[in-house]
Amino acid sequence: MRIEHYKRTSIARAPDEIVRATNEFTTHHAFLNKDSKPDIYHFHNKRKPGLDYKPNQIIQYHSDPGGVDMTIPGTRLTLAQYNCLLPEYRDWKEVRNIITIHEHI
Repeated sequence: MRIEHYKRTSIARAPDEIVRATNEFTTHHAFLNKDSKPDIYHFHNKRKPGLDYKPNQIIQYHSDPGGVDMTIPGTRLTLAQYNCLLPEYRDWKEVRNIITIHEHI
């Protein structure tokens, strides 16, 4: 499965780490901000411009509701930390940030 991640800011490199972990630990192929035809679009905070809603789109919120596009339908994810406690995110699936515990810093 091909998964395109779309981000407009660095968001603490969270999308980059999801892409890296997907490519390293699964059989799927993930990539950032490319114009291609993926099987799934995974947006981070905002939808990729020019795309209408399709069932193969996921949005993940890393920021407060004031800085994101809250109008995107479909699968909605929020971080299992401060964000998930906000009333705006109460009905959304909570996910963890990806961290690599085996790398030396």
